[in-house]
Amino acid sequence: MTLKEIYRIALARGLTAKQAGAEFNVRHDSLAKMKGKYNLPPLITEYEYADRKSMQSMSDRDLDSFIKNLEKSNHKDNKEYKYAIDERALRAQRNK
Repeated sequence: MTLKEIYRIALARGLTAKQAGAEFNVRHDSLAKMKGKYNLPPLITEYEYADRKSMQSMSDRDLDSFIKNLEKSNHKDNKEYKYAIDERALRAQRNK
């Protein structure tokens, strides 16, 4: 499997370069270079991964409250707001 294919799998699964490197037994820095070489979208960072995990552990009520607080404070351009909205949409899709 090529580094480009591994990078695409990591994008699809929402993995960081370190996680994908560990899973496929390749160097994470070599994997990260595929972004520039093939003009691919960036993989998520360790911080983004941690933020998404914390959103997933919130209850529906806590998540809605968090979204409302971000909206009140005009932080709709914040990445956390995007993650929270995505998580709420994902939960709504699962509950159908």
